[in-house]
Amino acid sequence: VEHLEGKTIYVYAYFYQADNMTPLHNPYGNDLYFYRTGTVNTEHTSGRFDDFKIFVPYSGLNMAPGTSDSFSFDISVECGGEQLDRNNDNSFTFTSGS
Repeated sequence: VEHLEGKTIYVYAYFYQADNMTPLHNPYGNDLYFYRTGTVNTEHTSGRFDDFKIFVPYSGLNMAPGTSDSFSFDISVECGGEQLDRNNDNSFTFTSGS
């Protein structure tokens, strides 16, 4: 990121059905997403996050035990309510335990 020194950067992972349009939902019926934040050091005008990880617990995908299906996720990088970048339609298959 450039020229965001001291600003909080939000990185969201939004989860969808395989069509990458129908959102998955959490147990409360809300769209399913996870996020993490980072901050650019105030001594630099740019920041790079090479090893940025968002933890997604298996239980967080809200799937019934013993099911297997294809899904997708998008990654969105945001700051101050503005989307800076987005990577869409990352496919994966998930099988939940019994």
